[in-house]
Amino acid sequence: MSSKEKWLKQRWPPEYVAFYQTNEFGAERHAVHWYAKVRGISNVSRRELLPHEPPNAKSNRRYYRLDL
Repeated sequence: MSSKEKWLKQRWPPEYVAFYQTNEFGAERHAVHWYAKVRGISNVSRRELLPHEPPNAKSNRRYYRLDL
């Protein structure tokens, strides 16, 4: 089991997610100003998440899509 899987096993599924603001956010940087309740989770391909992205080596990778 990978370290990611061990970490997620104890914290999955999330009830809320928070959005940390980096330096790019200027005066609002280095803080969480927004959070959202997770309403659903699905396992989808990158192609489904980014339908306008040209096909590439990552197109078939699987991701979790969080519905907020």
